[in-house]
Amino acid sequence: MRASIDLTAFVLAGGQSRRFQSDKAMQEWQGQPLLNHIIEQLQPMFENITVVGKSELPDIHADCGPLGGIHTGLHHTQTDWNFFVACDMPFINRAIIAQLIEHRNSNVLAVVPEVEGWAVPTFALYHRNAMDSIEQQLQQKKLSPQSWLKTIPTRKISEDQLRQLDPDLQSFININTLEDRKRALRLLRNL
Repeated sequence: MRASIDLTAFVLAGGQSRRFQSDKAMQEWQGQPLLNHIIEQLQPMFENITVVGKSELPDIHADCGPLGGIHTGLHHTQTDWNFFVACDMPFINRAIIAQLIEHRNSNVLAVVPEVEGWAVPTFALYHRNAMDSIEQQLQQKKLSPQSWLKTIPTRKISEDQLRQLDPDLQSFININTLEDRKRALRLLRNL
């Protein structure tokens, strides 16, 4: 698989990790920090990968959660379409990313997986033109990515479509707590 130069990948790593009690991006995963693992998983698909948050690319609007991180990435991107993933989602399935990319078109600003009836905004593709609508949300202190996605043209990828590529939807497992990490490590051992 050749890395794409017309897309940028952003890893969202600006969270406070309050529930995890330490910086989850730096937690060990398969012998390296989780953040490095995520980047390594993206490298076959993306020539340009940037970490949003922390010291690499600090959020323009601090303490605004994932929506603030997406805004920052779109503000700095050089490409029209951009993939965003949270730094705590270790089971990245590149076939799902490829499916998101396949569904981008000029009629939408976002291509987002839908799992259990909810959009997954931290594993999604966004057009750079979505930045202005996020800016409006942030100015109004509306920080919910779910609510924001309802205000823009969005293509949702159904759970049925996702399960064809990732039957157990492991791509959407995230590690918010130490217990989540233990479960994810058990799952990793069984793969």
